[in-house]
Amino acid sequence: MNDGTARLRKFATLSQFQGQGIGSCMLNHIVTKLKQAKVSYLWFDARVSAVGFYQHLGFSSLGAPFYKNGVAYYKMHANLKPQPVSD
Repeated sequence: MNDGTARLRKFATLSQFQGQGIGSCMLNHIVTKLKQAKVSYLWFDARVSAVGFYQHLGFSSLGAPFYKNGVAYYKMHANLKPQPVSD
């Protein structure tokens, strides 16, 4: 964490455990802990195949896909600061 920003690295669930809510539960726990630590922005690189998973949890992609070792990724992010409520 640096200046209210955190980066998630190497987040994955073994294929035999995917679809059971384990990754979602863990990521929600991480976000809760980051908010408690006053982190306001979380970002990470996500494989294109996992973008839908992260979008379902409220993350957004930034820019065009890029490649690492021949694998396509998107930069994903979320603002963790509470949003003002409008009437």
